[in-house]
Amino acid sequence: MSHTTVLVVEDNELNQKLITRQLAHLGATDIAVVGNGLEALDWLALHSCDLVLADCHMPLMDGYAMTRQIRLGELRSGAPRLPVIAYSAGVTDEEKATCRAAGMDDHIPKPVPMAVLQAMLRTWLYKTG
Repeated sequence: MSHTTVLVVEDNELNQKLITRQLAHLGATDIAVVGNGLEALDWLALHSCDLVLADCHMPLMDGYAMTRQIRLGELRSGAPRLPVIAYSAGVTDEEKATCRAAGMDDHIPKPVPMAVLQAMLRTWLYKTG
């Protein structure tokens, strides 16, 4: 599998450990972890990644506001769209609609079953055409 960088934006330490283990098991070669949307924007200003996996509800800046800032930056700079996947315990249709409205590309439940995470990675990272 080719080099893959995933930015995990999650404020809960236990969830951070679980999702990073799952991502590593599925072949992500570089996993960065930050605790909120502000830290994610700072990290993205200095690094590139292939995918952002973000909790929706965090202190200081939530995943929705972070995604809106990412999309605004892409619009201003002409950068390609970075896949941002919501990682949330909220799985209602309303929550999913809020994610889409913020510019998120997909939504996976927390905790995420390995098969769901694997399918999401295939969809957003490992497209073969």
